[in-house]
Amino acid sequence: MSIQRRQFNTALWPLMLALPACGGGSDAAPAPAPAPSPGLTPTEASLAAAFAARNPPMPFGAAVTPAQLRDARLAAFIGHHFNTLVAENAMKMEGLSRGEGQYDFREADEIASFAQARGMRLRGHTLVWHVQASPWMFREGNAEVSRATLIARMQRYISDVVGHFKGRVWAWDVVNEAYQFDEGAGQQTDAQGMRMSDWRRIIGP
Repeated sequence: MSIQRRQFNTALWPLMLALPACGGGSDAAPAPAPAPSPGLTPTEASLAAAFAARNPPMPFGAAVTPAQLRDARLAAFIGHHFNTLVAENAMKMEGLSRGEGQYDFREADEIASFAQARGMRLRGHTLVWHVQASPWMFREGNAEVSRATLIARMQRYISDVVGHFKGRVWAWDVVNEAYQFDEGAGQQTDAQGMRMSDWRRIIGP
């Protein structure tokens, strides 16, 4: 199967308007689900199929929210054009856990179930990140946790989350953005450019 540039642009533009970029800081409010466009009816050639026909095959995916998957027409478009999904925010620590050993997997499970029902690959994003980490991870009452406590909590969290999604997640982003590429971003790094996040500051190299 081949796909022409015009077909690619026609298919992708509605989705570029509908799907937000993956990321956002902890202060960012979840974007409301957009109203579906009349152009979201998946009648054109599937982009996922076109990229899968390449040699070697190339996965084609999108970052999604549960609200987008609840919209029938947008969900049909996503299921038609993509073979790989990643949760925009639902699988980040801030969205999954508000306390040690306490989890709310409902929204992440919606995305996992959607992918599983359609034979799509799901990428887990993300286990350890300097943004959208739950505050409980780094505090013990009014004090900062010890190195040993932080390591133990991190290991338990990773084990619990990966175990919950066992068999449904194709790959995990384990540590996200450990390196600071943009020197003008004003974040503290060491001489090699590695972020001095709370993780690294407490645990060390």
